[in-house]
Amino acid sequence: MRVLPPNRMTFSARNLLFACLMTFVVGCSVATGSRTPEPLELQLPPTATTPALKSTSFTATPFESTTADLARTPPYLSLATLETGPEATAEAGSMWTLVTDLHRRGILNDAQGKYQALQPFEASWAQIDYYDFLPTGHSPGDFVLRADVQWESASERANFWNSGCGFVFRMNARGDHYLVFLGLDGNLYLYRKLDQVISRLGSGSYREEIRVSGSSQITLAVEGQWMTVFVNGEQVYRQSDDTFSAGLLGYALASGTNKDFGTRCEMTNVELWEIGPP
Repeated sequence: MRVLPPNRMTFSARNLLFACLMTFVVGCSVATGSRTPEPLELQLPPTATTPALKSTSFTATPFESTTADLARTPPYLSLATLETGPEATAEAGSMWTLVTDLHRRGILNDAQGKYQALQPFEASWAQIDYYDFLPTGHSPGDFVLRADVQWESASERANFWNSGCGFVFRMNARGDHYLVFLGLDGNLYLYRKLDQVISRLGSGSYREEIRVSGSSQITLAVEGQWMTVFVNGEQVYRQSDDTFSAGLLGYALASGTNKDFGTRCEMTNVELWEIGPP
């Protein structure tokens, strides 16, 4: 895996992220120590008529010399629980309203669970057609996750279908996982990485035009084999896949350009509801 240069990456402390390419991956590691970079195949936009490039072999490249500047300094996240005070209690009440509504609508079978407020996330990365992620410290199986997302691209000619902000979830010890992100081309994308291969499971439109900068609220509801994504309160995608049942949850950033700071993501009001016995 190749890692981005440290254009701008703040997260309470600078953090080493785990890098992956967009459609063919060779083993992402979840360890915090050194790892071998891995290239991926390029992904054409969903409207392209030319077949996507197929990568059958490659040579792993070493870390850039600037990697040391991105070293993680634990603890890199802190969490607020329901008991932290009136503000957290109000947030949990809002999340409970959302969860019970999803239960009423049949999106969720169970509404009981535990509330956590996660720290905001901000990062930028210039490495075209790669994505990267940072663990949140949680590994839920079934959950509802909601966040306000802001994004910006340094280029008006970026690969916008490979640029965006989102999450990896249900990541296992081998690094297999799901990836969901809001593409800057106006589509929501869901990927699955399995046995060193990453493939697109599907996509859904959440707006009609490309926006170099903008904001939206994303809600991800995951229960059993079902994954449902809402953008600004509207359901844009629902997918069934039972490959993974639990695992690490992390913030994700997909970069579609090498220009300047690349792609920038900021997530605030990040709330997690872990479904299960309270």
